[in-house]
Amino acid sequence: MDAVSYDDSRADSYDNYSEEFDPERLIVVVLKQSDLPLKADDLTDFEFQPAEAEPGTKVCDDPLDTDVRYIGARDAGDGESASIWEVSSDEPFFDNSNLAKVTLDVRQAHIEAWPDRYVKRQEHVENDDPRGPRRTPAFEDLEFYYENR
Repeated sequence: MDAVSYDDSRADSYDNYSEEFDPERLIVVVLKQSDLPLKADDLTDFEFQPAEAEPGTKVCDDPLDTDVRYIGARDAGDGESASIWEVSSDEPFFDNSNLAKVTLDVRQAHIEAWPDRYVKRQEHVENDDPRGPRRTPAFEDLEFYYENR
């Protein structure tokens, strides 16, 4: 991770990084406010569906076949822990459309999201204001991933 850099002079894009992405590997990071981090079996369901935008709607393809592996949990500061899973597939997660739907169940939470390939994580805030994505905590998550995979 020490060799990875990001070119801030260009528009925000996944190809602004100095290293290429592995298109068949996805890292899932779940933050939890507690001294007790999530465990491997707390992620009970994961589904990744490539999608296409059509006028006025988004159309999802069939879910990819995936393997999920728990990496571990780290102290993320601000009273939070970051639990990290690696998801792999024989097919690329993203293609030129750069659009996909992810569904996952973590403990009692059912989450649906439209992820991107950016190495960013939402910023922790105490109020209900919008959260701005930041690269620094995401790089720390990746560093933990590479050290423990």
